[in-house]
Amino acid sequence: MGTNGLPNVGLILFLWGLTFCVAFGQSFDICAGGLTGVFEDKTDCRNFLFCLSGRLKHFRCHNNKVFSTKTKTCVTLNEAAGQCSTDFSRKVHEIVNPYSYCQLHPTAVLPHPDSCALFYNCSRPTSLGKYFSPYVDECPYPELFSKTTKRCEPYRTVHCERRPEPRDVCQYRQNWCGQSHCVPCHIRFPSCRGKSEGLNSVPYVKWGPQYIECRHGRLITKSKCIGKPGQPAVFSPQSRSCISVFSVSNPPTNPISCRYKSDGFYANPTNCKKYFQCLNQNFIDMLECPENLVFDSRAASCVRPSNSCPPCGTKIGC
Repeated sequence: MGTNGLPNVGLILFLWGLTFCVAFGQSFDICAGGLTGVFEDKTDCRNFLFCLSGRLKHFRCHNNKVFSTKTKTCVTLNEAAGQCSTDFSRKVHEIVNPYSYCQLHPTAVLPHPDSCALFYNCSRPTSLGKYFSPYVDECPYPELFSKTTKRCEPYRTVHCERRPEPRDVCQYRQNWCGQSHCVPCHIRFPSCRGKSEGLNSVPYVKWGPQYIECRHGRLITKSKCIGKPGQPAVFSPQSRSCISVFSVSNPPTNPISCRYKSDGFYANPTNCKKYFQCLNQNFIDMLECPENLVFDSRAASCVRPSNSCPPCGTKIGC
C-alpha cells in the first residue's frame, strides 16, 4: 500500500498475472491524457480499473469482494456498505467517462451518480472550481437535479432514487472552502439535521442573537434578532422566538471584548472548545468546535488536540 492510500504500482503490475484477477479489453478511454491511478468501474463494483501512463487494464476482485471507492482496495460487501448496489451494476444513463461521452454528445445533460444535486453538463468542458471535474455542474441549494426535466428543480418535486440526496448546505460543493482563511462552511451555514421544523437556535450557540429556519431538514434562512434601542434581543431556544435580554431570567454574561482586536476568531480563555468572532472591533458570535476538536489560537481554527499546544492540546515541542 502506498503512502497516499493507493496500491503500489509494482503490486498492481504483479496482479496482472495472478489468476484471481480477470483482465478485460479496453472498453473506454478513462486514462486519457496519460493518467496513472486506480479507479472504480462504475458498471460493476466487483471490478476496478488501473491506468498506467495512459494505458488501461480492468481487474476483478476475488473471493466475492468488491472495490471500495474510499480505500481503493478490494473489501467485503459489509465494508463497502453504501458504496455500490447489491446487483453490482449502474444504470446505463450514468456516465463512466464524461470526457469520451461528451465528445460524442456535446449538448447532453445527465444525472451524476454521486449526488442528486450534481449533474453532467457536456456543454461546460471547463471546471467550476477545485472540487469539480470538467463537465460536472451543481444545482443551487436547495434544488436537486431532475432526471425527468433534466434541469434543477425544487427539491420536493425531484425523485433521487439511488442518487444520494443532500440536505445540508455544506453537502453542496459550491459552498466548500476554496482558499485559506475561509470561515468553515458549517459556521457560515449551520446544519438543520435533527432540528425541528421552523425556527431554531444556531448549533453551538445558545441565547445568541442569531437563529435559523429549517424546513424538511434543510436550512431556509439564517437571521438575526432585532431589538429596540437600548433593549438588545436574543433568540430563546425555549420559546423559539426573539426576546429582549431583559426577559431572560438568568441572562448570559459575556465578559469577552473585541476592543482593539483585528477581525478574526479568538479563543475563549475559559473553555478550550469555544471561540468567538470579532468584526470591526464588535463581538459577533460565540462558537463551539465540533466534537473531539479544540480551538487553536495559532491556527485560528478547530483542530485535533494532538495538533494544538498546551493547555488545550497535547502537541509536543511548542
